[in-house]
Amino acid sequence: NLRKQWSSSLESAIQCFRQSLQQESLSGAGMVQLTEIVLLQGEMWEILGCSTGCKYDQKMVLADFLKVQRAWQLAYITDSSSPPYDRSRQGIAMGVTRDTDSTGNADSPMSQCCSRGLSVLVSTVMATSGVTESELWLWVNIGNIVKPSSTLFAAFVHGRANIVSVLLDKARDIIDVNAATAYDGCTPLYLACQNGHVEVVSVLLDKARDTIDVNQAQTISGRTPLFLSY
Repeated sequence: NLRKQWSSSLESAIQCFRQSLQQESLSGAGMVQLTEIVLLQGEMWEILGCSTGCKYDQKMVLADFLKVQRAWQLAYITDSSSPPYDRSRQGIAMGVTRDTDSTGNADSPMSQCCSRGLSVLVSTVMATSGVTESELWLWVNIGNIVKPSSTLFAAFVHGRANIVSVLLDKARDIIDVNAATAYDGCTPLYLACQNGHVEVVSVLLDKARDTIDVNQAQTISGRTPLFLSY
């Protein structure tokens, strides 16, 4: 009964949120808000599954996700010649990014899903026929342009073992598990060890055992993931 009440309350909140966007005739300026709707629905799917009989069914949620993810892609990736912070200002102007001082607000919708551990939504998106191979490559490998990182990094930072499992199961061939950040040379394994995410480390070592470089050190300190574990 509590699950049904929670589901009903959240569905009502999503409906009100969507109606307010429609009434205000928000288009580009509504992408941040629409992203929040998608994330709310993702939270609902994570607890109840995506076949809950909700009014906002799977097709609508996927359509909304594709809309906001492609809007983010247009703002941040299409014009790759512009400096990252110029693209951040463009993202704010286009309404896909909040106007704050945090580079985390430039995270893509896919990266935000990974940060929150929304494995059902991420898995469903990656399995949909509406996503091209080139789009999927971009979406899993580019999660933030201002502070360059992948969606895999978002999962590692927040200890989302379920997301790491989904990404490596569905996109293993297009993810470089040893890719380090340009600004400090941290690999996903290094970050997981640094933050004490034991389950995440276990999943990575299991699913990428043939390609993971456990001795790759951070470029700034020279420390290896094993060093951090002691």
